[in-house]
Amino acid sequence: MTPKEASGGPTTADLLDYLFGPGERGEYTAPHLVAGWDPDLPCPARSPDRITRGDLALLLDAPV
Repeated sequence: MTPKEASGGPTTADLLDYLFGPGERGEYTAPHLVAGWDPDLPCPARSPDRITRGDLALLLDAPV
């Protein structure tokens, strides 16, 4: 499988909505974080009660 460049939207939150969403044809069945800068960083797909996609977008945008 060849990775495809994600073109989810103009903001980090839009891109996360695309990446954690169902995909264009329902192909995303188990979205999850693969790596992070904090070992205790929760995944919005698996722990939405701990962090939302919007919260993750704010964390990712903070250094910018």
